[in-house]
Amino acid sequence: MRYIKGSVVITAQGDIPLLRLVRNCRFVSHEQLYELLRHEAVVSSRSSFNWRMQRLMKSGRLDRLTGFWFDGSSVYTINQNGLAELESQVNFPLLCIREHDKCRTASRRFMRSS
Repeated sequence: MRYIKGSVVITAQGDIPLLRLVRNCRFVSHEQLYELLRHEAVVSSRSSFNWRMQRLMKSGRLDRLTGFWFDGSSVYTINQNGLAELESQVNFPLLCIREHDKCRTASRRFMRSS
């Protein structure tokens, strides 16, 4: 299947587990994320993991925290676009309100279904 050049197709097998893991961790280093995804058998190749991370950052779904390192590794967090992507996949994301640094654990879909 061919896609339009420059488009990003989010896959349920690779991208969604990665986004979900970053969401659940809130902050996670590059190395920690790779090891966790390898343990869950989501990734097996370091190069494909690095490619996936670059894709998700360039498409505006993950943020690399500037000035923060953990054991010599970059630190990542999910942003509003990544949360919206998970919500569109019905993964009930953890919605963070950055202004107040408070977290809410219910999504709008969950609230409507109650």
